[in-house]
Amino acid sequence: MSSGQWAKLGVTSKGIYKIDFQTIREAGFDPASIVTDNIQLFGQGGGMLPQSNQIARPSDLQENALYRVGLEDDSFDATDYILFFSEGPNLEYINNEGHLVYQKNLYADTAYYLLTVGTQQGKSVDTIANKGDNHPVIDSYIGYAYHELDLKNILSSGREWYGELMVSSSPLRISFPNIPPLTSGSTITIISSVLNQSQEKASFNFSLNDSNIGAIDASGVGPGTYDDKGVAVIDTFTISQNEINQQAVFNFEVSYDGAGSGRF
Repeated sequence: MSSGQWAKLGVTSKGIYKIDFQTIREAGFDPASIVTDNIQLFGQGGGMLPQSNQIARPSDLQENALYRVGLEDDSFDATDYILFFSEGPNLEYINNEGHLVYQKNLYADTAYYLLTVGTQQGKSVDTIANKGDNHPVIDSYIGYAYHELDLKNILSSGREWYGELMVSSSPLRISFPNIPPLTSGSTITIISSVLNQSQEKASFNFSLNDSNIGAIDASGVGPGTYDDKGVAVIDTFTISQNEINQQAVFNFEVSYDGAGSGRF
């Protein structure tokens, strides 16, 4: 980055993004004079850097492969554009139990990329041969929906944040709209994190579309000044697609059964 012209682009979610004629102009490049083969995009989305220094991470910005449309004539015209894929600022991964996990970025809500016209040819998306009619048809996938609000840091320090305040008289209801039809016989996995702040044991009870899916029991905190200020528990529940009332909106409910309060 010590030489050349660079522009900073930000994305806030996972998806395919478009760099068009107007974007190139607004970034300060002259579409009529740039060498289109040398357009390069650097950066990496996909979550936070690892906390441990022993875990490998990129030592420099990574170049992204671009899908170029209409640039074969080495001219960036008004109808030409470039597509690139970004994981966004957050991270999705399969854990050791085989579950799809969503990890929210605690430090940023935007992943940034650097656009430049370099001195060498930039990376492009590879093409693959047509697999033909004998290739297996993929008609299902693992999808997810999530709810996470970072509203309260119990110690006003550190990286642990929690969401809504829970008391026994006010159950929390969360709606997940536009859920596509589930594959027959499939299962739904719910991973939930809760915090009990009462000095007595408490239970967090969960239901999905009015079907009970389980509960998390959390022990109480101690009364001392230097005792833990909350007991955090993470648990996983699995329910069959046949056990719930399937509809386009999934209504998730959690209620707190305890003398004090907790966080969801």
